[in-house]
Amino acid sequence: MSGPGLIRAGVLAAARACLQALFPPRCGACGAFFHPRPHARPAAAQGDLRAILAPLLCGACLRRVVPLEPPLCPRCGVSFRGRSGPDRLCGDCRREPPPFAAARAAFAYEGPLRELVHAFKYRGRLRVGRVLGRCLEETWRRYPEAAGVELVCPVPLHPRRLRERGFHPVEQLLRRWPGPPVRRGVLIRIRPGPSQTGLDRAARRARVAGAFRVAQAEAVRGRRVLLVDDVLTTGATAAACTEALLAAGADGVAVLAAARAL
Repeated sequence: MSGPGLIRAGVLAAARACLQALFPPRCGACGAFFHPRPHARPAAAQGDLRAILAPLLCGACLRRVVPLEPPLCPRCGVSFRGRSGPDRLCGDCRREPPPFAAARAAFAYEGPLRELVHAFKYRGRLRVGRVLGRCLEETWRRYPEAAGVELVCPVPLHPRRLRERGFHPVEQLLRRWPGPPVRRGVLIRIRPGPSQTGLDRAARRARVAGAFRVAQAEAVRGRRVLLVDDVLTTGATAAACTEALLAAGADGVAVLAAARAL
């Protein structure tokens, strides 16, 4: 960078620091004023996935965020709370393996992270979506099952829900996606569904059975697909999408999400 460029960058950095000192942001979870930690991105690259969230959360809330780390179920990606031993299949996947090859998520869907997701999805805080998108990117980089992926499909919204919300949360997460190409419109939702909050796995599966179809079979035929969602709960929606993609000829489906219920 040239001399004038360095001066300009220094002035902008000083201006940002002054603004933060005078008008500190509020924590996206608890609402407290706080001063974001500097240099969060390099820390994330060194292994601390929570550091990407540092501009959004106060220190106390940031410490309560739980990254999903081994040991994990290699099939559905659920994290074992014991934090010891090797990766192993969970009881649900031993009894009834899901149709997708593997699923991974960045964080546990609880506490401050849950508040951030709600602010993004239901209150339109798009900046939160941009930061969560970076978390998704970092998780994908650590995701060996994604190495052979040729195509990325967002879990679709029904057009009615899209009109109500005004934006597509998953497509927002993928706006700056650096990996394989994102193909919007390949997978579509053909039947709207009410909220699945509070429903068990069987009820959720019944609600989404047959709700998705592939509109562009030639795009997925013979290809490995990465299916991306904002939150994995029971995996019912991911399973229904996967079944549609496999029926259209996809060679295999892996799943990636910003957060996962434990």
